[in-house]
Amino acid sequence: GNDYIANTTFADGLNCSSRAIVEFPDGSRLEFDCVINVTNNAGGDSIDVAPLEFDLQGDGKPVYTRALSSLAITKPATKTQYIIGDTLDIGGLEVTGTYSDGTKEVFAITKDNISGFDSSKPIEKQTLTISVANKKVTYDIKIIDQLLSIAITKPATKTQYNVGESLNIEGLEVTGTYKSGSTKKETVTTSNISGFDSSKANDKLTLTITINSKTTTYTVKVVAPQQ
Repeated sequence: GNDYIANTTFADGLNCSSRAIVEFPDGSRLEFDCVINVTNNAGGDSIDVAPLEFDLQGDGKPVYTRALSSLAITKPATKTQYIIGDTLDIGGLEVTGTYSDGTKEVFAITKDNISGFDSSKPIEKQTLTISVANKKVTYDIKIIDQLLSIAITKPATKTQYNVGESLNIEGLEVTGTYKSGSTKKETVTTSNISGFDSSKANDKLTLTITINSKTTTYTVKVVAPQQ
């Protein structure tokens, strides 16, 4: 501080050389070698109260270090929906930084720059934070459960049809089992059922229920009208 400057008052040569660092409000820095030229040392050292005035005379080329002002996602990650247990995938993600001098730079982002990812349980909105040099930007992802299997937990009330009748799934209950271990009663409509054909008699007609590529079956009987 003051003592350091005061001690160079009558110094010469390397004894009055130093290194100056100027930090600007935007975080940028200017560093340069300099010669300290004390113009008023009436204050002496730090125990005196009086002016201590000096100039810094540049000695060589100064070095300006720009500061990162902000981050922005300029291309989103391709994957924003995950299944429980998935690993983070930042393919397609592009992050651009803007510096204090107005210049821009596209950063090579790795998983080490990302925090907040947790695919251990389903969540509708999970915020991931990208950090570069103390600047941050965020984006949201979704974690979904994965349907592993479906099963009929309550049979359809109607399992016998007359030739020409329409499919009736009243009473049918289908339960899905998920990767998280949870179960859920699934919504089933006639559009989930395939294989139904009441155009002719059939003692054992297999119907297939499909939900998100998972299937289960049950059988019905189609009878011809009595003569």
